[in-house]
Amino acid sequence: MGQGKIQIGIVFCFFFGVLTQSFSQGYFLGGYSTSTVQANSINEIIERYNANEDWIEDEMEQIKSLQGVALGVGKHFSRFNVDLIYSNKNTETSSFGFDSTGSLKESLKFRSNNLVFGLSAYPFIKKVFVLGLGASFDISFVQTLIQSYNSNKFKSATNYLGLSNHFFIDFKLGTENMPFAIGIRPYYQYYWQDENYYSVEQKLDSQNANSLDENDFKEKPNSLGIMLSLIIYPKGKGIKRSIIPVVN
Repeated sequence: MGQGKIQIGIVFCFFFGVLTQSFSQGYFLGGYSTSTVQANSINEIIERYNANEDWIEDEMEQIKSLQGVALGVGKHFSRFNVDLIYSNKNTETSSFGFDSTGSLKESLKFRSNNLVFGLSAYPFIKKVFVLGLGASFDISFVQTLIQSYNSNKFKSATNYLGLSNHFFIDFKLGTENMPFAIGIRPYYQYYWQDENYYSVEQKLDSQNANSLDENDFKEKPNSLGIMLSLIIYPKGKGIKRSIIPVVN
């Protein structure tokens, strides 16, 4: 996890500096992102784990959604928008139970960190909002971590550093003279390559792992979600309507 965060952080800081050199129609944003995630392979592992570990009383729940923060910068160019957003989404699920030694707990974390280079076009520009479509090119780091019952630390099970794309609707609510706007961005994220979760099977259910085909654990962690954000314009004004024909 550390190496992936450092790489993403270096790239983010570089482009942050470039984008903030000129803040005419530039902005900062901070928000919250939530999404469902495609995790059939992991959920099948969790089902086998719950069935095979006889000490479990409260079963580990399936991975269904991710939540986390999003931070970024951007700039409007007439009917177009470019932005750079860093998002960090995660979820955690645990099992609880007892054996002869006492109480036991095991946990699984799923993390998704993304550096998103986005471009939007606004065919609909009105006095109080703009509405458009966009796509992005992303650097993505997806990781699963496991905390076993005989350890107090999470240890990495799988690491994916690769590429993905977001396809989204870009809606911003706010007038030209407002120093802020509300952003709403429904999106679909598509990963270019499969992640292989066989190591999760080995760590959670090692007795059965050898009898299973490693290739059956490959899956793209694609997601469908929405990002809500507060957009701040340092120079006090949003998208200029004076240079764009406004649809009333």
